[in-house]
Amino acid sequence: MSRRAFQRSTVTSGASWVVPAFLLRGFWDELQKRGVQLRELERLSGISRPRLDSFSSTLSDQEVYRLYEAALALTGDAALGVTVGNAMSVASLHLVGQLFVTSVTLRQAIELAMRAAPHLRQRTLWLDELPGGRVRVGHLCEQPRRPGARVDSEMTGVFMSKLASHFLERPSEMLAVQFPFPVPEDTSVYLRVFPGGVQFDADGTFVVLPAAALDRRRSGVDPSLPRQLLQLAWDHYGTAHVGADSVWTYRVRCALRAQIAPMLVDAGTLARQLGLSQRALSRRLGREGASLSTLIDETQYERAQAFLRRPQVTAKEVARALGYAELSSFFRAFRRWSGGLTPSQDRRRQPERLATAVGENDPKL
Repeated sequence: MSRRAFQRSTVTSGASWVVPAFLLRGFWDELQKRGVQLRELERLSGISRPRLDSFSSTLSDQEVYRLYEAALALTGDAALGVTVGNAMSVASLHLVGQLFVTSVTLRQAIELAMRAAPHLRQRTLWLDELPGGRVRVGHLCEQPRRPGARVDSEMTGVFMSKLASHFLERPSEMLAVQFPFPVPEDTSVYLRVFPGGVQFDADGTFVVLPAAALDRRRSGVDPSLPRQLLQLAWDHYGTAHVGADSVWTYRVRCALRAQIAPMLVDAGTLARQLGLSQRALSRRLGREGASLSTLIDETQYERAQAFLRRPQVTAKEVARALGYAELSSFFRAFRRWSGGLTPSQDRRRQPERLATAVGENDPKL
């Protein structure tokens, strides 16, 4: 089997990656249609709903997995990624989805998407040449086999198959979709969603199709439209917040969000996890206009606000959850984060946070 990457990888195996929050809009909407209480989803996952209308709002891979695992627990849907992904369309990915479906060829769609969104370059997309004039396109399995990773794989498989279907002459050309997890007890959903067949225990998430489909030209497509959409994507993504210059700020923020107590993180240990010395990490953050202490404060404030959205949670409980032994220390820190507000004042500033939360107390409290 011959293998090559569509683009050079920007991360190593097992490293973190980030997902633009707007790509998950359809996921949130579909869960809400199913009757899932979104506040309960936030409670179980520990992830507050991001700004779904912002192109610079992102979630780390671990946050996405926690979100998916909470959704699995709430829905009891063993094939959640397949069923929810199938209910969403490629166009639900907004700019990137539109870029896909308005491209002249499948190869062009993939290459333009990689150029359009820096986030997508964080996971290498592989093109494998198979015997018999076939190819497979997808991601190798680089994450632990946890339930959230399985949902992510399922949704990726659905979107890739939907995308490829726009460039096939007939559905039967889609030869198979491959997943990196064992055969489920019930495969009926998979067979219904993927009529070309489905394979399990693969080395990643791939779609298998005729090699000729990659460069088959679609008729009736305006060749200038992808260029316009690509420029629009650059306009939205091309901010310092999501550009290449802020990559270390992103990585540190994601690493801090994965900590139980961000304020207690050891700078040297964190730097080693990122493959740098403590001094090198400090220099790189400084070049991006950030510092570890500032990012820790932002993470603590973000987590405190997530807890304060639940009116039954007391300030003392929030302080304990964030690692503060003394309530007075927490109040001083909170005023520093919020620009002088106390936790109760911060709650009143956001009236929507006073809505009654659903479910039991957060186990982290």
